[in-house]
Amino acid sequence: RGFKVLLIDADAQGNASDTFGAEIDKEVTLYDVLLEYERVKISEAIQHTEYGDIVAGDPLLRRADALLASDMAGAFRLKDALKDLEGYEYVIIDTAPALGELTKNALIAADEVIVPASADRYSIQGLSNIVQSVNAIQRSQLNPDLRIAGIVLVAYPVTTNLGAEIQEELAAIAEKIGTRVFMPPIRRTIRVQQAHAHRMPVIYYDKSCTAARDY
Repeated sequence: RGFKVLLIDADAQGNASDTFGAEIDKEVTLYDVLLEYERVKISEAIQHTEYGDIVAGDPLLRRADALLASDMAGAFRLKDALKDLEGYEYVIIDTAPALGELTKNALIAADEVIVPASADRYSIQGLSNIVQSVNAIQRSQLNPDLRIAGIVLVAYPVTTNLGAEIQEELAAIAEKIGTRVFMPPIRRTIRVQQAHAHRMPVIYYDKSCTAARDY
């Protein structure tokens, strides 16, 4: 739609970086922005790829919990780094599923949280952890205006009754916590895994497949 968007890969596993074809070796990454002894500006870590602009993740981010927890202001490093960022209308921070120090940094820096949930019981149960974390960030005044913008139901099984049951359950949970479930759900298709294998976002790999159309 013409907006200038930056993706930040705040996950040591680096799936977003891999999909975007970002480089890690000998390149400035999020580790250098947040955790290196002489930290660099976030603008120096931006890579311009075929699919968009990204600040790459790094396996070294696994050290984040130990390094950030030892600094009283460690939880604010990403927010502070973003203060110097110019030229973008949206910043998307991709976090790890684990609620560690990097995710805490992301929650403090963010305006809104979008929660992806797959159509299974364990994913639904995991929602409570995310809600508790958001509430804790709000109550502690670390980011009192943070809100959950919505839940995205992914890998939706259109051929089973389970999907409809999960969708109803999610809608009830969303109403209870004052948010919504984005529609439509993202339908399950092998084309997503094939896109991953080719290191491409699915909307570039096959824009006509069900998942791409849903997104």
